[in-house]
Amino acid sequence: IIEMEPPLKFYSFRHHQALVVEKGYRPVLNETWTQIWSNIVKESWSHDPDKRPSFAKINEILSSEADDLIDETVVGNKYSCLDYINFGKY
Repeated sequence: IIEMEPPLKFYSFRHHQALVVEKGYRPVLNETWTQIWSNIVKESWSHDPDKRPSFAKINEILSSEADDLIDETVVGNKYSCLDYINFGKY
């Protein structure tokens, strides 16, 4: 989602099975991503499902990131459009 492209879009089913499922291959992470985003992706790709973060944990982390971005983008009394993003807080 971050890259706006499927990470393994050129893999056939057999390539995916052999490399990702059986050998644990993972795509290279984009160096421009924050450490927090990279950690979420790495943890989500864990071969052990018990080590993957829950959606609630991912939501908590991304909500915190959004709050930090909002705090950093305040200029005078104006806020960025990030003020209007509500990550799961309905």
